[in-house]
Amino acid sequence: MFVRNLRGIDGMIFTFNDKEIRSFWNKNTYLDLDLYWISDKKVVGQSYLPSIEKSKKITMVYSSSPVNKVIELVKK
Repeated sequence: MFVRNLRGIDGMIFTFNDKEIRSFWNKNTYLDLDLYWISDKKVVGQSYLPSIEKSKKITMVYSSSPVNKVIELVKK
């Protein structure tokens, strides 16, 4: 959030202790993102999250099944 340039960093990995339906939103997010939803070691879905500047509104994306990891990559 609030980041406009990651300066050499392409994204982040989020790990959780449990599996749940996860959600991410673009409030204060100035970069377009690709999200990869992961259950243990398997990618179970992908979502695109546009920047708040592009969407002009708060947008939420959800995993389609319970996951315990999410990879967030800057869309280039």
